[in-house]
Amino acid sequence: ASHASYGSNGSQEIMETLRSADAMFDLADTSGDGVLNQEEFEFYMREHTNHDDNHILECFLMIDKDGNGNITRDEVRLAYLSKRKGNKGGKVSEKVKSFEDEMREVSRDADALFDKVDFDGSGALSRKEFELYMKR
Repeated sequence: ASHASYGSNGSQEIMETLRSADAMFDLADTSGDGVLNQEEFEFYMREHTNHDDNHILECFLMIDKDGNGNITRDEVRLAYLSKRKGNKGGKVSEKVKSFEDEMREVSRDADALFDKVDFDGSGALSRKEFELYMKR
């Protein structure tokens, strides 16, 4: 499907929003386990925002969509995309919504592929890992 109707600006903004969400997640995930627990989230928020503890807890509970006590990368991405929509005036067309869903899906697929190829779990692909994957 072509997304030319969104204009490169819209998709560029979405990708930038997803990159910002990922950067925040990577900084906050101090344990490196791929999820943010409440302690990691609160620490990050205290260091990088002026929010009080009550507001930080509200944010955590709002972002933790499934209520399991951990925040996933996807939950952070959703929160960033929602905030972006709110900053742009709220209502978003179904086309843009479906494009954002598609971008999240592509991003998830890319993460899954990366995890599969990152054999040693270092978070970076070595030349050897890349070559091993390409020879499959």
